[in-house]
Amino acid sequence: MTAHGAPGDRRGGTRPSSGSSTGDRSAARRGARAPRPARFLALAGLIVVGVGLAGCGSPASPPPPPAGPTPTATPSPLAPPSHQVTQTVVDGSTKEPLAGVRLKVTTFETAVQTDAEGTAVVETQWARQPLWIVPSYEGYSSFPLKTRAGADGRATIPLYRTVTQWTTWGYDAARTHHAAALDVGLPGKLLWKSPSWGMLEYPATLAYGLAIYNVQHRYMVARRLSDGKLVWKRRTNSNFASQPAVSGRTAYFTLLSGAVRAIDCFSGHDVWRRTAIGPSESSPLVVGDLVYLGDWHGNVWAFDKRNGRVRWRTRLGAKITSSAAYARGTIYIGRYGGAAYALDARTGAVRWRAGGAGNFYGTPALAQGRVVFPNSSGGAVYCYSASSGRLLWSRSLGGYVYSSPAIWRGTVYLGSYTGAFYALDLRTGRTRWSFASGGAISGGPSVVGGVVYFSNLARRTYGLDARTGRVRWRFSEGRYAPVSATDTAIAVAAYDRLYVFRPRRG
Repeated sequence: MTAHGAPGDRRGGTRPSSGSSTGDRSAARRGARAPRPARFLALAGLIVVGVGLAGCGSPASPPPPPAGPTPTATPSPLAPPSHQVTQTVVDGSTKEPLAGVRLKVTTFETAVQTDAEGTAVVETQWARQPLWIVPSYEGYSSFPLKTRAGADGRATIPLYRTVTQWTTWGYDAARTHHAAALDVGLPGKLLWKSPSWGMLEYPATLAYGLAIYNVQHRYMVARRLSDGKLVWKRRTNSNFASQPAVSGRTAYFTLLSGAVRAIDCFSGHDVWRRTAIGPSESSPLVVGDLVYLGDWHGNVWAFDKRNGRVRWRTRLGAKITSSAAYARGTIYIGRYGGAAYALDARTGAVRWRAGGAGNFYGTPALAQGRVVFPNSSGGAVYCYSASSGRLLWSRSLGGYVYSSPAIWRGTVYLGSYTGAFYALDLRTGRTRWSFASGGAISGGPSVVGGVVYFSNLARRTYGLDARTGRVRWRFSEGRYAPVSATDTAIAVAAYDRLYVFRPRRG
């Protein structure tokens, strides 16, 4: 018999045979009952006894204690680790193993270190348990990573040298647009190109094996840098006029709708978002724990990069399209109405203000104690002392200067709407060489491996020898700011596609 009785009888009795008559079943039911008189007398006797006991004042028998909860087994602690997973740490670019890497396994609050072959063994509770690991190795990226072993009980952790990642507009906090650590040659074999999803006004941000960028059809996109495979795509309610910045495992975007968003690089999930700002063309700048940007309402903002909380806001009184640059505790940014500013990075207090004729549209660049500002409607470029704001020199370039400058080895590179591209002496402003590109220049250049890259509105991209101006490379695509790079890839933002090339060595 089962716990719920035999099949066909939910009360657990025996089903009558099919040969029994109706009369037999009725008789059986009558026989199973006590006779009515006997049952009546028994009930009456119980009532009399109960009344008699109450009348004599005898205390009633206490009710049985309520049944307590059914005893349960004491919860057993988590099973101790009983499986071994081999973590192999490699350089993400060269695939060479990295020895001496400390791996903090936050899942179990333990730590291990890789051996000469780049491997370390981690004890887990089951064979393919996901683990959160924070690697620590000088000069390499360090942030939480989620790993899971394969069927062979092994997992690989790629780490990337921070100086070979192009994580922000202009490469670094000083916005020099030059990566000294990238000793690579010209673009070589085409690895992949993206589908056409809308205009690309800024280069891709390249970090941890990913190309992260936005397009003017309101998408934020991440692709695998090695082969272009789509990792994630996020639709927004707004277009963009900026380049995302990456810090840790988070990418920061500004939107023309008036918002800043923080998104996990690897999953595309929101970390936080803030909408109480004006429309923004500022490419975010991350320094320490703060994210800096400006907006069209004339505000410069500093947000906590972890949660988006406002740390300070400074009102400069006119539209800001410039991105911020940083050096030695100071933020540098321009605004419309001909004003360049230096702000205390910790408090937002104004350290100095300098003037110029026209709007400071583009982003400044810093080097050798000097800060260079492009001036769009004034058609000029200005160089100030970074510490005092004293004007050191200015140059008229004969047309609108939207191009954010690059600085390399004491030379300032930028273009103008006349179609001319200039190399200027950082100390004096004198022209070292110029190049007639045949189309108005709006976007900023980049210097990679001694070659300066820029595009013009005639949809041509050039790579010129940064020392002489000689043409080293041409590409029949492009429009705005074209190039970002790592030690394994050169990404060219054409008008509506991203092209990724393998760089030639040397």
